[in-house]
Amino acid sequence: MKRLFLLTPLLLALPICLVAEVFTLTDQQGRSIKADVLSLDNNIVKIKRDDGMAFDLPLATLVENDQKTLREWAKREAAKPPPPNAVDVLASRTKFDSSKVETPEKFVISYTDGTSRTETRTRVTITEQWGYSITLTNRSLAPIEKLSVQYRLFTSQAEQPTKRTMASLSVELLRPRDNVILKTNGTPFTKSSYKGTAPKPVGSQLQGIWIRVYKDDTLVQEYSSPENLRLTQTW
Repeated sequence: MKRLFLLTPLLLALPICLVAEVFTLTDQQGRSIKADVLSLDNNIVKIKRDDGMAFDLPLATLVENDQKTLREWAKREAAKPPPPNAVDVLASRTKFDSSKVETPEKFVISYTDGTSRTETRTRVTITEQWGYSITLTNRSLAPIEKLSVQYRLFTSQAEQPTKRTMASLSVELLRPRDNVILKTNGTPFTKSSYKGTAPKPVGSQLQGIWIRVYKDDTLVQEYSSPENLRLTQTW
């Protein structure tokens, strides 16, 4: 069985401590090995031998009974909550869209000698959609299925941070050592000035985001930006 594993060796760094299960695996030539099975993803079995070496093994190289056993094991494992800190969360404030409307406005300018003139100025109104890009990273060696990402946005439009309606995103599959990028709903902000002058920025009015990541009903990760948002606001 050693020759079989030496065909595709891959020493793996294990960022998350996984609870492996010991299996005796038999290949199509009848050779067997006892090893810790770490995960099964995309028909690749990750195993670890007694000497600590970890390898990728194509599922198809094993006998059919072992393939069936490992698929059933992987299905049971996928239904469990992920290991602690298996999911990393990072959010960055992002401008999603911008639109501009120019409107001519007439002004009457009066002089001290009693004369006057009419002047046209162009008002520029810009509406920007601001939100957050959320990056979820799976630090474990096992796929994580069916995550629910719930978030709240906070703005300063009413002088004090205002709690927005909670929204939810979903992730069907987060593969091992991989990430997905999600986008929140956009919040519109408007700025206006006359052509030739610089309007004040509006993106800073989007003050923060609070994120909770669930696997079924289990909270697996919580994140806020800024970090102290959870101390000053309520969910």
